[in-house]
Amino acid sequence: MSETPYNENDLLDAECRAFSVYLTGLQSDEYIRRKYREAHPFTGISERRQMGRFDAFMTRFAQRGKTRARIADVYTRWFYSRATLRKKLLLLLAIQECSATTHDYFEAGDVGGPLRFWLRLVPRGIGFALCFAAGLAFFPPVYVILRALPAGHKPQRVRKQWVES
Repeated sequence: MSETPYNENDLLDAECRAFSVYLTGLQSDEYIRRKYREAHPFTGISERRQMGRFDAFMTRFAQRGKTRARIADVYTRWFYSRATLRKKLLLLLAIQECSATTHDYFEAGDVGGPLRFWLRLVPRGIGFALCFAAGLAFFPPVYVILRALPAGHKPQRVRKQWVES
């Protein structure tokens, strides 16, 4: 079985697209993807040899879509605040805030007064609680399993799946 090799730029582009939709609901343009790729060598947040297995798992899990990214982000916020995932999300958020195509998202203020604020806060709070519960149910067993695996064990996963999505 032959696998098509993907370079790091393709992986970072796919990651940027997935995280952009999670953070703002907006697609990333070429400028954002380019800046995201350029920042990685300077920040060192993608150094695979420095990432632990659980850290790498969390990042790969979050790359799979908006809901997974939210579950992983909520979990890492409370239990693993120094995770690579959080660093990557913060980097992308800063790039999006400075981008001409997405800065309006950050500049727009909420309108509608206190009632609208509370009507929007309640569903978000429920969503947060559900993601928190899902993270608590899923990630601790994964952590234990990854710790129990031998040091040289590498899972046989094809990274091609999320690059092409």
